[in-house]
Formats: sequence, C-alpha cells, structure tokens
Amino acid sequence: MVCRLYNRHKTEVVHGPKGERHVKQERPRSEWIAVPIEDAGIPPAWVEAARDKVKNNVRPSNAGRRLWMLKGYAFCACGSSLRPFTVTPRRDKLHFYYVCGKQRRHGAGTCPFAKYYAAGDLEERVG
Repeated sequence: MVCRLYNRHKTEVVHGPKGERHVKQERPRSEWIAVPIEDAGIPPAWVEAARDKVKNNVRPSNAGRRLWMLKGYAFCACGSSLRPFTVTPRRDKLHFYYVCGKQRRHGAGTCPFAKYYAAGDLEERVG
C-alpha cells in the first residue's frame, strides 16, 4: 500500500532588518505521519509516462487577454527575451507589442536595441 507523508516540514517566521521571512526546515523522520492511500488501479508506468509528457508544458501567457505566440521563443539582439506588453491608450482599444525584457525590468536606456515590435506584425513575419 502507498502512503502519503505529512508533517515533514515546519515553517518559522524570522524577523530581520528587511522584514519577516519564512524559513522551512525538515522535521526529524520520527515526527512524520504516514497516511495510507488506496490503490487507484492505474499502473505506475502509465503515471510516469503521463508525467513525462507534461513535464515541459508551459501555460500560455494571458497578458492582455491574448494568446502570445512568440512568448519564450523570440529574443532581442541583446540576448534578453521579448516579453508581451499591452498598451491601453483608450478604454475601447488595446495595442499589443513585444518588447525587450531587459528594458521592461530595468528601464529605458538599458538595452541599446530596445524597440516595441507590434505583436501581430512580428507573429505574421515569423509564421
């Protein structure tokens, strides 16, 4: 019979100069609680095969309520990834762009190649 282990870790709140943080520590094995789980009737090989199929799945970006086809695949000339960016100049119209991730994180002037690429045009050119 398979058992699920509980009470394996304890978490402490540590107060420091930068505020509080949570520290996770493993408890001694003698404090662990094993709870038996009934067999689901699925062969372990099937479970491993399913896990192997989905291990590299990535949830698509929902930025701007649009499917970003090149997220994670397009890169700036500086080497940083192009990230989705939505501009809302008015309530009724959205503009979608890919922009250098380095520029988005660190501000203007951090990437010499930084440019806003219109998402529709770029995705159409790629493919």
